[in-house]
Amino acid sequence: MAQEILEDVGGTLTVYPQVEDIHPGSDYTVHPISSVTCELFKPTESTSFASGSATLDASDYELAYSASTTRSTLVLSGIAGPPGIDVGTHYLYRWRRGNDRVQWHQEIVVADTEGTTIRLESPLLDDPLTGDKIVGLQLSFPVTALNAADRAMNYRCEWTITPAEGDKRKIQTLFHVVRTQFEDAVTPSEALRYAESNMAGAVLSWDAGRSIELAKRASDKVRREIQATGAYPHLIGESESFKNAGLYALKLELAMLGFVPPGFDPGVYATTINDSLKSEIRQTMSSLTWLDADDDAIVDSDESLSGPFTIRVQRQ
Repeated sequence: MAQEILEDVGGTLTVYPQVEDIHPGSDYTVHPISSVTCELFKPTESTSFASGSATLDASDYELAYSASTTRSTLVLSGIAGPPGIDVGTHYLYRWRRGNDRVQWHQEIVVADTEGTTIRLESPLLDDPLTGDKIVGLQLSFPVTALNAADRAMNYRCEWTITPAEGDKRKIQTLFHVVRTQFEDAVTPSEALRYAESNMAGAVLSWDAGRSIELAKRASDKVRREIQATGAYPHLIGESESFKNAGLYALKLELAMLGFVPPGFDPGVYATTINDSLKSEIRQTMSSLTWLDADDDAIVDSDESLSGPFTIRVQRQ
């Protein structure tokens, strides 16, 4: 989903490029790119109004030998204190075999950290060995307050990745400059609380990264469904109205992972929950008291989706 940048405040655009975009196939021992640049375009213009160098996450860690290292648990070396690795963040894992040759690479997601030990949300494709590398994957670019002065939807950001060898890569992301931001329909705490209440056995080995990732995917699902109705989420008067929709989206994400209540056919259950999610979005949209369609921060007479209403007032 497009990021939301506050008007006259700015923010930071981030993106996780595909591994192939920053690792064209040659053997590298450090970061396999020479530069990343970013250009910003207004929605109705084809000429960029701002540009500059983007930043690649500079994380660079090497694995140490440890009997506790597995495909899901990794021990880092040469670190004084906890590493600067964030739970829920994506990184690039590179296998190194003889003469510093990079044989394989994989995108990984960190689920938990404890000292120099990190646990992954899903296992590695192959056994880890001492000397393998974990390096940064996220690209970021700051949008200044000056470049966020005009409120509008669908600004474009073009990222140009120049590798040390091989052809350049270019990817595009969108962002909105907004007055207010749409709140997530599901938080990590809510995701864990629902899972504990309905499938306690499944969360015995649950980690923070799983809750964060599920909440993010469920919230993005709600945003997409709202936008499919023709409305931008951040123009809706009250984000809190979509908490019930967020619960259905969370159930659907859990079903996609195989967490289906006993006695239900997985396919039928997923279809039913998906239909319920769409119905909940429609009902919530039809009951809204305000959708700021023209983005002027004024409740116009034709922007009340639920029609006229009255409030009884009694003089005391």
